[in-house]
Amino acid sequence: MPTVQKDNRAADGGGFFDLYPQFLETSQTGADRDRLNERHRAIIDDNRDIIQGSRLLDIASHDGRWSFAALTAGARHCTGIEIRPYLVRNSVVNMQTQQIADERYTFLCGDALSTISTLEAGQYDVIMCLGYLYHTAHIPLLIQEICRLKPAHVIVDSQVGVPVGFHEPPDWLELSKGIYGKFFMEQLTRFLSEQPLILLHEDETQREGMSVDTSTSDPWVPVGYPTKGALEFLLGKAGYGAFRYYDWFGADLANPVPLFDYRNGYRVTMRCTAKT
Repeated sequence: MPTVQKDNRAADGGGFFDLYPQFLETSQTGADRDRLNERHRAIIDDNRDIIQGSRLLDIASHDGRWSFAALTAGARHCTGIEIRPYLVRNSVVNMQTQQIADERYTFLCGDALSTISTLEAGQYDVIMCLGYLYHTAHIPLLIQEICRLKPAHVIVDSQVGVPVGFHEPPDWLELSKGIYGKFFMEQLTRFLSEQPLILLHEDETQREGMSVDTSTSDPWVPVGYPTKGALEFLLGKAGYGAFRYYDWFGADLANPVPLFDYRNGYRVTMRCTAKT
C-alpha cells in the first residue's frame, strides 16, 4: 500500500495544539500535547487537499477537537456526532471560545450508528472516523452506513486487531524465543493483520474514551478490533479504494514515546476514496 508522510512542523518547532491548549482540559482522553500534535499532522495536515472546502462529518467527535482542526484547515462545515452530552457541550464551548461562526458547525448528541442511519446521502464530502471503530461491536454496519452517505473520501484512525486484540496462547513467550521464534511470530502477526478479521474484546463503559451501550447496564460491553485486512475488505465492498496509509514508522516524531501504538503498528491512520 502506498504510504505518505510530511513534516508540517511550524518554524518554531511547535504544533497545532500548542496554540489551542484548552483541548488538553476539555477531555480526559488522549490529552497529551505531543500525541495530539503528531496526530494532527497525520489526520489533518496530510489530508488538507480533501478537507479544504468540504462538508465534513466527524463520527464520535468527542470534545470537538478534530472538527475544530478541520474547520481551521479550511472545511466549509463540520457536523459532529457524540453520545456523551457533556462532551457535546464542551464542543460548543470550544467553538465559541475560538469564535467559530455558529453556521459552520453542528453537534448531534446520540449513538453513532443510529444517528448516522437518519442522515441523508450526499450531505458530506469527507467523513472522519477517528478512534472509534474499535469501540463498537457493529463495525460492518457502521462502515456500510458511512459509505451509504456517499462521501468522496473517508479518513480512518483506528487501533487494529493484530496485534492489539490478539489473544496470545499460554506458550507465546516460549514460542517466540530465539531468532527463528521471533521471525515466526513477526510473520504470523503480519499474515493475520492482512486477513479480514474482527477480534472481539470488551470496553469498560464508565471510562470516557470507551464504548457506551444504552441497551444494557453491564459496565463491560463487547467491541471489535478490525484488522487492516478487515478495514480494506469492508470499505472495498462498499465502493471505496485507493487506500493510503500515513507512514508512522518513517515519521520524524519529536517525541515518539506517546505514539508507541502507531510506531509499532498497533494503530493506523488511513484514507480511502470512492471508486468512480
